[in-house]
Amino acid sequence: MTNMSIRRQDGGLMPELARQLKEHGNVRMFTIGTGFDVDEMRDEIFGYVDILLGRVEPPIDVGVLTLMELAEAYHARATEMEMVVHEAEADGKVARGSKAYRFRTGQLRSFQELCKRSMDLGSRRVTVDKMEREERG
Repeated sequence: MTNMSIRRQDGGLMPELARQLKEHGNVRMFTIGTGFDVDEMRDEIFGYVDILLGRVEPPIDVGVLTLMELAEAYHARATEMEMVVHEAEADGKVARGSKAYRFRTGQLRSFQELCKRSMDLGSRRVTVDKMEREERG
């Protein structure tokens, strides 16, 4: 991973991040899943776990921002999954103890915690990078 600053001197987004966002034409620099089948969602989050734990190359490389960007996007997707399961529960389509319920209260909840911790670590890395750059002048 390259070591990039977060903000330019004029306060704008770092050039590499801005370029990748513009190229992708979206608020994210990469695509995340869209399905809501429980087995597909489980496979999806385990794929994300492999990326967050460094077992698989990430879909983007924006230097010191990479971990924080990925973890935030994956957390947003996990929250979307949780919302869909909650809605199905409220509509009476998902019962307590069902596969979807166990997914929401088990793997999905643990994954959301992993994402939060990864966002925190990514944020600390950004802060350290910024401090080191300021020291160098």
